[in-house]
Amino acid sequence: MQSTYQLLTKHQVDNYLKRIYFKSDATNDLECLNKLIYCHHTSVPFENIDVYYGKLPLSLEVNDLFDKIVTKNRGGYCFELNGLFLALLQTLGFNAWSSMCRVVLRDDDVRPISHRGIIVDINGKRYFCDVGFGGPMPCGALLLEDHKLQEFYGETFTPIQDEHGWWNIFKDTKCILKTNEVALEPCDFIPLSDYCSIRESAPFRNKLIVNLKTANGHNSIDSNLFIQVINGNRTEQPITSVNELTSILAENFNIRLKEDSYGTI
Repeated sequence: MQSTYQLLTKHQVDNYLKRIYFKSDATNDLECLNKLIYCHHTSVPFENIDVYYGKLPLSLEVNDLFDKIVTKNRGGYCFELNGLFLALLQTLGFNAWSSMCRVVLRDDDVRPISHRGIIVDINGKRYFCDVGFGGPMPCGALLLEDHKLQEFYGETFTPIQDEHGWWNIFKDTKCILKTNEVALEPCDFIPLSDYCSIRESAPFRNKLIVNLKTANGHNSIDSNLFIQVINGNRTEQPITSVNELTSILAENFNIRLKEDSYGTI
C-alpha cells in the first residue's frame, strides 16, 4: 500500500522553522531532532480552543494544519500538532511515521486509544517524539530502549516494553502514556480526532486547555484559570471574561483571536 503522507514545500519548511524560532541548519540527525522538538514545545502551544468553542469539524489535511499553526500562529491538539510536525520531519529526510498512543491517567483506568505520536528511526535506533501532549512529554527524542532512564531539561523519562510490544512511557515513576511502533496512515486519525472533538461528552468539548512550555517553567489555561510556573513557583489567576481570556492568550501564548468569534468562557 502506498503511503498517503504529504510533504511540505520549501516555502512551508522555511516558514515553519521561523514559526518555532529554529535558527540552526535543519539536518536529519538526532541533534537536530532534539532541537526541533524543544523549539516546538516552547513556541507552539497545545490548545483546544476550536474544539471547545465548536469550530468543527477539524481538518487534519497538511495544508490546513500549516495554515492554522504556522500562518495563523495558532496551536492545536495532538492530531494537529504531531500531524504537521511529522510532515516537517519527513520533508527534512527523517525516517518517521505516526504511532497510536493510549493516555494513562490511573493504573486501573484503561482508556481508548486517543493520542497521536511519532516514531523516528535514526541509524536503526527508534525514538518516540511528541509535540502534541500539552506538557508532560519529553522536550526531546526518547530512545526506545527498555528500562533506559533518560533526562530532558531536568525531567526523567523511562520507556518500558511489555509482553505485547507496547512501550509504557514513565515520567519519574508514573506511567503516562503507552505507544507502539506500528506505522499508521494519516486517515487512521480522522475517526480518532472526531471521537475526541465531536462527541458532546468528549473532554476537549467541555474544558478549555492551553499549555506552553517556557525556558523556566510553563504557562497554561485550565478551564477558567490561568496558571504560570516560573522556576518552580506557581501562580494562579481566575479568568472572568472573554476579553481577559483574549488578552492572556495574546500576551502569554502569542495567540490572537477576535473576541466576537468566540463565546463565553
